[in-house]
Amino acid sequence: MNWRLVASGENKQLSNEYRQVLSKAVSIFHEQFDPIVDSSSGRDFIPTMLFGKNIRGQDFAGMYCAVLTVK
Repeated sequence: MNWRLVASGENKQLSNEYRQVLSKAVSIFHEQFDPIVDSSSGRDFIPTMLFGKNIRGQDFAGMYCAVLTVK
């Protein structure tokens, strides 16, 4: 078992490894939860939050993603 804490918003230049980890986390969220959709743009907030991006004045740069992996 292994874990990582990814702070994507603090580092705009994510490595390929972290991009893959966050992409997998997005797919897990989508498997378990309905999308969190912005009513005016129709855009899903889940990837925006996990990748620490800014959307319509809402800055998610302070978001962290804790990932637990099991072989």
